[in-house]
Amino acid sequence: MAGGNNELFRNNPLDYFRKHQLMISPQAIGSQALHNGTMDIDLVSVDPQMPDFIRLENFNLRRHHLSLRLKPAQPVRAYYLAAVYDDASTLRITNERNYLFTADLSGCLFAAYGTNANDLTVEHVNVHTQNARVPILPRVQAIIAANYNFYRILSPVPVAGSNPFYVKVYPANSSVMGLRIGGAWTFHYKLVPMQSLRL
Repeated sequence: MAGGNNELFRNNPLDYFRKHQLMISPQAIGSQALHNGTMDIDLVSVDPQMPDFIRLENFNLRRHHLSLRLKPAQPVRAYYLAAVYDDASTLRITNERNYLFTADLSGCLFAAYGTNANDLTVEHVNVHTQNARVPILPRVQAIIAANYNFYRILSPVPVAGSNPFYVKVYPANSSVMGLRIGGAWTFHYKLVPMQSLRL
């Protein structure tokens, strides 16, 4: 279904993330049905001329719309953290899935926090206008002040007094992927079109 992308991703997710630009297109058939929670995802090549551009789509909806002549594929079973326009969305992630995707960040905040690295809450604070319900800096400060045993934050603005190990600042568009290895979640981000980094 996805031209082998799903299998390539599962074989080496971090390498795949480093080499590809993952996108979400609201115009695509499957992208319209991505929702907060556990999802079966299809990694779809956008254009043969641009093999590194990959669109995330709802595997089950896409399978329904495609011809039965296509060779069956296995989905990427993942958590998906949706973006809510000018608002915040959260999702609890545990050991039920090994991957996490969220909508691209462009002026938004991504945070992961909890008592340990295997049982976390992830949060996407979407900011498009000055009327956004959750302001970035107060939200970052509240997460830091909560003294979680584990937290990682990717912020669009510098946070005075924060520890750069826990709070990273991204200067442009970014995509984020969570990866659970050995019972613990790690988070990686990619500054488009720059290299991928660990959060």
